[in-house]
Amino acid sequence: MEEHEYGRIVFFHEIEEDVKGWIEKDIRVVGTLKYIQLSTETAILEQYLNNSKHHLIVDTQIIDNFGQYCIGDVIEIIGKLTWDDTSGPGIISRSSQLPPEFRVKLSEDALQKRPPMVRAYVIRDVQGVNMTLYQEVTKLRRQFASKFDALMESEELKGENTRV
Repeated sequence: MEEHEYGRIVFFHEIEEDVKGWIEKDIRVVGTLKYIQLSTETAILEQYLNNSKHHLIVDTQIIDNFGQYCIGDVIEIIGKLTWDDTSGPGIISRSSQLPPEFRVKLSEDALQKRPPMVRAYVIRDVQGVNMTLYQEVTKLRRQFASKFDALMESEELKGENTRV
């Protein structure tokens, strides 16, 4: 019952704790839209969980209808987590153009000293989702999947032993 590699549910604090482990993975995140910059096709999502705010940069280049969403909307994004690769000689990075309150914190071991961002390819409105309940259900689902996978693995081992 493992989650598909595309669209694995991830919380922002998990990305911050192990950014290298999530880079180049397809993920699913839910957050409140806090900032939109249509000229650079950049947005900021915020998650407020366990009395802590976390932000994530979203690249909206391939989302045609992103302009229909408003600040304060709760949205779900499916996309690939990557580094903000807009910096370089003579290029101003997307992350440096963000207001200071939305700049994503970088851990000391973050490679390339560029913030992570989600290259969004699916977006949907999830207005009204209870984030505390969503977090709890996700934890329970992960626990179930872990136990189910362990059970299936042990059953497969038993099957191999009886075939000998």
